[in-house]
Amino acid sequence: MKNIRLIIYIIISSCLLSCSSDLMQSPNKNVCASLFINEGCLYYTVSFHGVPVINPSRLGIALGCDTLSEPISIKQVGKRIIDERYGTRGFHTEAINKAVEFTYEVSSPKICFLWQARIFEDGLAFRYILNENNFVKVSKELTTFTPPRQIPVWYFERPNHWKLKSYAGNWMSTMSDSLYSVSPTGPVQGPVLVYELPEKKYMAITEAALYDYSGMRLNAKSDASLEVNFTEGEDGFFIQGDGVTPWRVVLLADNLNELVNSDLITNLNPAPDSELFEDSSWIKPGRSVWSWWSNSEGYMTMDLEKHMIDCAQKLGYEYTLLDEGWEKWKDKWTDLKHICEYAHERNVGVFVWKHSDQLNIPADDYRIMSLFLDSVKSAGASGIKIDFMNGESKSLIDFDVKALQFSAKRQLMVDFHGCQQPRENIVLIQMK
Repeated sequence: MKNIRLIIYIIISSCLLSCSSDLMQSPNKNVCASLFINEGCLYYTVSFHGVPVINPSRLGIALGCDTLSEPISIKQVGKRIIDERYGTRGFHTEAINKAVEFTYEVSSPKICFLWQARIFEDGLAFRYILNENNFVKVSKELTTFTPPRQIPVWYFERPNHWKLKSYAGNWMSTMSDSLYSVSPTGPVQGPVLVYELPEKKYMAITEAALYDYSGMRLNAKSDASLEVNFTEGEDGFFIQGDGVTPWRVVLLADNLNELVNSDLITNLNPAPDSELFEDSSWIKPGRSVWSWWSNSEGYMTMDLEKHMIDCAQKLGYEYTLLDEGWEKWKDKWTDLKHICEYAHERNVGVFVWKHSDQLNIPADDYRIMSLFLDSVKSAGASGIKIDFMNGESKSLIDFDVKALQFSAKRQLMVDFHGCQQPRENIVLIQMK
């Protein structure tokens, strides 16, 4: 009897995961996905080159006390082809954005939304599009990812109170169905999680276009599944009633080279703001000297920082970074202007450090941050390093976006440190 049940399960799973004309497929059919209802719940699956990589996994979102309940109906209401190219950076200067976008209307007695998926040759991304009035409370997401059992997964570990505060640590590996128990801090992991698939292929689970929402964390379970998890927990967070969630991303690659050079995350982000970036010539990535870990006597003195600028010039580096301590100078703005002038004479730009707590004050549309950035710009600095966000709650994401926008208006570059992984528009952002 058990064998019969197993055979029936395998047949059903194969039907759900196999590619057919009525399933979602990438342009060249390398990636396939299905959307279906089973026992009153909404599910999806993903396959790569015909091999299941995401087994049946739940979908849904809870707004206040309302979530999907029977009867659930799904109806395709849109399909379009995306085929575009745009400039990028790195080892290739042009990104290719080619995908098929499917939009479904999901209806139930208490909640309705659109589920939108984009299928690329190197992955699947999906999001929820809401149609509510005013502000709504996101209590939780029902979204899960269920990779195969007993495959290696790579995660980053900081086995202390810093876990999940910033995305740093040692990369370690375990088996997919052991991920829930390997960390002394608990089963919640942060993306990106990278899985080794059969035949030396790879899968990464992450998100893209994180705006007006809380950052996604992943609660690992003993069956290898991952539940979307948020910093706010049961308290939830509020968003616009007609808002959209970030894209939930399953990135797929035939090898490591394809994985690290994928344009999928930037493809899913909106184009840069045409007003903020009408002129983008001021955005100049580069290398920087940094006296913080130098252990030099006279740290953060004018003489030492001038010496660091001289070193940057000799090395051909583009920047120097004034870290914590520069604001203790007796006349900090006059001294900073002098340092910037000294640096500019040597073709070196200056970044200055600031603790996020001193800027993340929403009153009067972040007036304190605006005044600080005005002073930084007036002194002649090229950018700002904002430190110690230590989380990715919605309030912190809102601050990040505001800091980027305010800085861009003043043509100041931003180095975020002690922060979440970069998932926003990377034209706006530089992260450490």
